Order: sequence, then structure tokens, then C-alpha cells
Amino acid sequence: VTSDSCEAFATESVKDNLFFITPSASAANVIADRPNAFRVCFGDPDQGVLAAQDLAANFEKIGVIYDTSDTYSTGIYEAFQGEMANLGKTYEVRTFDKDNNKDFSAQVEALKDCDVIFLPFYYTEAGLVAKTCAAKGCGAVLYGCDGLDGIAGQIDESVTSHIKYITPFDVNSTDEKTANFVKKYRETYNMEPSQFAADGY
Repeated sequence: VTSDSCEAFATESVKDNLFFITPSASAANVIADRPNAFRVCFGDPDQGVLAAQDLAANFEKIGVIYDTSDTYSTGIYEAFQGEMANLGKTYEVRTFDKDNNKDFSAQVEALKDCDVIFLPFYYTEAGLVAKTCAAKGCGAVLYGCDGLDGIAGQIDESVTSHIKYITPFDVNSTDEKTANFVKKYRETYNMEPSQFAADGY
């Protein structure tokens, strides 16, 4: 499902030229130079570039928080960083890692005057950032990538920030195929499908 575990599998798969397709491992290296490897979802560099273009066009003061210990987060951030340089836009950046991912007070405090904070990581930590923003009176838009799908279950009524994220799947889409999938998924599992469910399907 995720890039690090898929990379371990992909490395072994080459030995037997074993065909595989991942619905959701988005790191560029997972399929790079591997003729047996395929991906359904868009890649991390695509999301970083798209985010940079969108944020540069719509916001003045931009902040970023990313996870230096995670392939997904760093892959998106590096593409974002490159595109922001191409666009001549500046931003402030703060980091965290797998050993320090429960308290985002310092990062939010440093970025609380930003118009938007880019969060290229998963919904679990993003939910904590959103709650910290609420506690510190930070009204920045929180903007993420497909890893933020699921954040609704991580926040409560204290969170007032507008949250946006790039995603290949919209559970509220009126597209016939999507609507049929969502209907059947709800009937079968009594819950909303995430983008991972949709990519897998």
C-alpha cells in the first residue's frame, strides 16, 4: 500500500521479473527502471509540482511542514521545493520525524502567520497539526496531498481551518462509475470508501 513497503517488495520482484501493480505506492523509485512494475495512482513528484503551482498562484505567505523520515513526505517536498524555485516563490519550512510526530506546537507557532501551510504527509499527523492550529489561533488554510484523505476522522469541532488536499478520488462525485462504486461500498461495508479503497478497486 505505501511506498516504503512496496519498494522492499519491488526490489525482490525484479529478480523473477514478477509483474506487479500497486494501487497506492506513490514514490517515484517504486516503478522507476522496473519494466515489471506499474502504478495506478499519481506519483509523489506530480503532487509536489501541482501543489507548488496551486499555492504559488493563490497565496502570498506560504509555510510547509514535512516529515524528514518518510519517503512519501520527502518525495513530495523535494518536488515542491524544485517547482517553487522554478516559480521564484519563497516559503518558510519546518520539519519533524517519526520520533517527534505527536506535538506540532513549535512548527505551528513558527508558521502561524502564514496564509497557508502545506502538509505533505498522512492524515494522522495532519489531524494533530489542525488541532494545534486551533489551539494557537492559527487560521491558515491547511493544504495537503492524497495522504490527507481520512483527516475528517482525526479532527473535531475545535478545528476551524479550511482543509484542502489533492486526491484522485472524491467520495461525493456524481460521476456514474464513482457513484455506483460508493453506493456498493456503503452497502457492503457500512462506511465511506477512502481513496485507497477506490484505487484498489
